[in-house]
Amino acid sequence: EERCEQHFVDTHRRNEEGRYIVSLPFKNPAPKLHVNTNKVISRLHSLETKLSKNDKLSEDYHTFMNDYADLGHMSVATAPPRYLIPHHPVYKTVSESKSKLRVVFDASFRT
Repeated sequence: EERCEQHFVDTHRRNEEGRYIVSLPFKNPAPKLHVNTNKVISRLHSLETKLSKNDKLSEDYHTFMNDYADLGHMSVATAPPRYLIPHHPVYKTVSESKSKLRVVFDASFRT
């Protein structure tokens, strides 16, 4: 509890609207992540199979991912070392006739 309080004191500030902004308490030193390329590629193949069987899902998924990239929330991994986060699409029912796609990222995926 004391470490939490100290972290707040050391890192907080207020924005223009008066809201508090506190940095995330990252571990120091950061844990070493192992390259997980082979496992993630296996997940990617499963996702591609799922998308090839459902045109609507594929269209919504690609739209979401393009928007995500345009917002700068992800980038193309071009050179090692890199850590890839597997993900999958999920539909959330908004009403009886409408559903919304969201993509769930599995950041706790074992390396």
